[in-house]
Amino acid sequence: MKVSRNSLLSELNNKVCEIRFLRRNPKPNAPATRRMLCCNNLNLLNSINGKTVLNFKSSSGGPRYNTANENTIITWDIFMQSWRTINCDNVDLINSWSEEQFWGTFNESFAPMSADEKIAFMNS
Repeated sequence: MKVSRNSLLSELNNKVCEIRFLRRNPKPNAPATRRMLCCNNLNLLNSINGKTVLNFKSSSGGPRYNTANENTIITWDIFMQSWRTINCDNVDLINSWSEEQFWGTFNESFAPMSADEKIAFMNS
């Protein structure tokens, strides 16, 4: 389902989201879109599991530009375990989980993935 920047930001602040979006900088031999598990829910990210399992690290500062004017969102990429900027011009919200739902899904479906499986997921 296509979502606006504001809708996605609201969802990210409360849940973990699976999204697909157009890459800001297309890569040779890579799909034009990228799929991501991401979150801005600081309760989840700052939890013991967030810091140990997801390797969450607080941001050292804000962006050097106005993300709203650029129609982007900065969010924690769960697989890459770092902050990423996503383009909100064309973004699909595929799924979202509350904190309680996420850990069960993560442990069952995402944690067992190999590095190659995670790359395939991101490129699908």
